[in-house]
Amino acid sequence: MIVLQTGPDTSNILLAGVVGLALLASAVAIVAVVSRDAAARGVSKPRRWLIGVGAALFPVPVFVAYILFASRIGERAEPVPRIDRIAGWLAASAAISVLGGAILSPPDPVTQLRYAAGLFVALAALFYIPTFRRGPLVGGA
Repeated sequence: MIVLQTGPDTSNILLAGVVGLALLASAVAIVAVVSRDAAARGVSKPRRWLIGVGAALFPVPVFVAYILFASRIGERAEPVPRIDRIAGWLAASAAISVLGGAILSPPDPVTQLRYAAGLFVALAALFYIPTFRRGPLVGGA
């Protein structure tokens, strides 16, 4: 006998809401972190907003390129605040995990959300070292 589904599973709805909020928060955090970092490096206001919004819309090419080439723009006037490091760390982990979940999982939205949640944990652990211990966001290479 086949049991008919009476409605959507509430855990899937909750997971979709959490991942959606995380993605929205990561986009806002990417804009804030990139534009604040560009301001500390002396970039003009229109250009830093363009870079920030570009990094939020296209996190893999623009955000990664900004992190790799930020030292060529100029030196920071002050060290990176801890709140910017935390926001950038979580934003990069969330954005890339959602993209990875969509690419690596089967074409099922629920499975993609579950892959994204698992990838977030893995990427947060992976991105911890270059963000807080050494790397372009800390000041060392």
